[in-house]
Amino acid sequence: METKKVLIIDSLPGTINFGNVLKNSNIQIWIARDEKEALECFKYSEVDAIVIEPLLAGPALLNNVLKATARFKKTTKVILYSFVSQSDLLEQGFPGDYPYFRKPTFSQEIINEINKN
Repeated sequence: METKKVLIIDSLPGTINFGNVLKNSNIQIWIARDEKEALECFKYSEVDAIVIEPLLAGPALLNNVLKATARFKKTTKVILYSFVSQSDLLEQGFPGDYPYFRKPTFSQEIINEINKN
């Protein structure tokens, strides 16, 4: 199985632990604490998936990340991962067509989503 490249965009300390679980699952990760760091990562590598805490900067962060990944040769999977309910995210203007997991979710569920075609 090919190694997946994943960018996690989240500023919470628990992100490091989550990232370590992904590393142990044959997933190469980068962690960005904000939009600036995320966009910097895209200068150096394409990623297969982005796990994003959508509340960092609201829907604008998600839109800017999607614009930046549009140049990638293959589609980048976006996964929303938040303490806030999906219905609350929808009310705040986030689209409902991305996989959503509520923190704290068992990491294997997210790993399975990353590995889905």
